[in-house]
Amino acid sequence: SSSSSSSRIPTTTRRRVVASANDDDADAGAEKKKKPATSVTTAADTMSALDALLGAAEETPTDEDDPPPPPPSTKITIDATKPGARSSPSPSPFASALTEAPSTPSASEPDYDPDFDPLGLGPRWDVPWGWPTTLGTLFLVDAMFYVSGALAPALVYSAARDPLEMPLDSEREFAYDFGLVMDDPANFSDVIVLAEVIQCVATFAILAAVTAPKRPLPPGWFQFSVTGDKNNAAEDVEGKVVAREEKKKKRGNGLLGGMMWGNLLERGGGLDDGEEERGAGTDAAAAAEKERSVSSSRAKKNKAVAAQKKRSAEWLGEAGNSVLIVWLAVLGITALSYALGLRGDDVGSEGGGVIEKAFKAGPRGAWSIFLTTVVLAPIIEETVFRGFLLPSLTKYMPTWNALAVTTVVFALVHDHNTGDTLQLLCVGAVAGSVYCRTRNLAASVLVHASFNLGVLFLFSAWTNSG
Repeated sequence: SSSSSSSRIPTTTRRRVVASANDDDADAGAEKKKKPATSVTTAADTMSALDALLGAAEETPTDEDDPPPPPPSTKITIDATKPGARSSPSPSPFASALTEAPSTPSASEPDYDPDFDPLGLGPRWDVPWGWPTTLGTLFLVDAMFYVSGALAPALVYSAARDPLEMPLDSEREFAYDFGLVMDDPANFSDVIVLAEVIQCVATFAILAAVTAPKRPLPPGWFQFSVTGDKNNAAEDVEGKVVAREEKKKKRGNGLLGGMMWGNLLERGGGLDDGEEERGAGTDAAAAAEKERSVSSSRAKKNKAVAAQKKRSAEWLGEAGNSVLIVWLAVLGITALSYALGLRGDDVGSEGGGVIEKAFKAGPRGAWSIFLTTVVLAPIIEETVFRGFLLPSLTKYMPTWNALAVTTVVFALVHDHNTGDTLQLLCVGAVAGSVYCRTRNLAASVLVHASFNLGVLFLFSAWTNSG
């Protein structure tokens, strides 16, 4: 095999190899003169090995100028300088912004401390979506407001006119005929109810579609209970304050566990995993002090849980107190508005014309305006503003901040004058507070409905007295 391999090696290369091998053998022979045959054997063995090596190199030639191949790695890299190389396009900033992060609360989020919650609003909600979902949902709900406002009159007009009687050939005549139909108080009251029904169906369909991928939702979302079940809304507080502490213990140590919400809950009065390790060498007095701090924190949180359960079970009383607060505040705001000239004979509520026109239809119109403003509108608006927007904002701010923002948005989206806006700020603040305290939408709906009912009653009394 040695002769066959050497036949493929150039003569010059073989001579150089043999000369090098003989020089090595000569050096070895000088040191080991008693073994001259060893150098011959060593040269022959070296020649055979080099023949085999050089023969294999001829079969698989390599370019000495090329860098050695990189070590195996699981990371895939692409050299954009080589022809034909392709790389995945990086996502645009807009696409990155719309990509929602996991719903894990931020590590900087403070623990809920009942001592800093005098109104008893409770801790934040667990929000399973980000701001793109929140804004997108509000946009769709607002868009459906305009859709229902355009669709309801068209449906009422189609029902009031025979298709053959519609002046479709002339745009001017059609607009005039359409106005005549809408001027009828009975048709107008039908438009009010139909538009609110369309808006109600569309709103709940949008919310159902948005929340479907996140079901089952965390405790405390869209709670509506008329029975005052003790395990209803209070489960949200208990889940954040108590159950998550037990879940944290079961998870054990680890970086991921230290980043979760359960670990944050213990930081108010206890130790996280890293602190436990660092505090292993503390003296007995420090350990006892920390244990007392843990016990005190848990006692306060358990007290908050008990209070939340009580308010949830007695939501009707909470709602009754809130209704009284709303009306005392509204009466004061109304008197102040008249004193400042924000209300009067020429600057009343813009909604008064709608109510007055509906009342002209008799009992049918009165029933329509009652169903719209006292039943459907409070359910829709409380579900959107207090049931969806307020909890969603608590992912980025404390509960009381989310309550303030929701209150302002609620008042501004209503197209009213300054006096009405002040009243709606009061209604929104009280309705949001009672919802946070009870975590029951039935309470905030009752507050909202009582205000609208009172407005209808006062308007009816005012118009009939004249």
